Amino acid sequence: SAGSGLLPALVPGEGDGELVPVSYAQRRLWLLAQLDGGSAAYNVPTVVRFGGGVDLDVLEAALNDVVERHAPLRTVFEAVDGEPFQRVLAPERARLTIERRRTETDGLDAGLAEEAGRPFDLASATPLRATAFELPDMSVVLALVLHHIATDGLSNGIFFADLERAYAARAAGGGSVLEPLAVRYADYAAWQRRVLGPAG
Repeated sequence: SAGSGLLPALVPGEGDGELVPVSYAQRRLWLLAQLDGGSAAYNVPTVVRFGGGVDLDVLEAALNDVVERHAPLRTVFEAVDGEPFQRVLAPERARLTIERRRTETDGLDAGLAEEAGRPFDLASATPLRATAFELPDMSVVLALVLHHIATDGLSNGIFFADLERAYAARAAGGGSVLEPLAVRYADYAAWQRRVLGPAG
């Protein structure tokens, strides 16, 4: 309570439901995205080059393991009376497919720029997409683009560490090795609203 100086506990699973509140950080980014209509200013692109030997089917399975573990990567944002709410999709509804493009080397930079500059529709699409550019020398360049509403510097590091673990396990013929998280970001958002109130 306020009198004791103790904050209420963050309850796992509290964010479950059809529509749940967004955090204040998510609300700010959602509002900026509405104001900038169609802008890619909040895209966070990462490019990974594989010299060869990468199995894109395995990589796609590993990416979906990461998406299943991290609920913000399978979340859409819907407006109700002008206010944003988040809807966490079930993993099977948020399945990520790597788009594959055969590209000449001299067309790679333009392709990467196109992917980095393509905006997200946060109401209908999850905030992560992946495109693999397959080059004539058999190397593959993977363009991963996330919206900032679902990631930050710390989260990006966790994302790639989990992806590396998941890919190694899948490449060895195993299933997912990523344990479900006890507390999701939506749980934190619901807790934040309870502690600080709806106005922020």
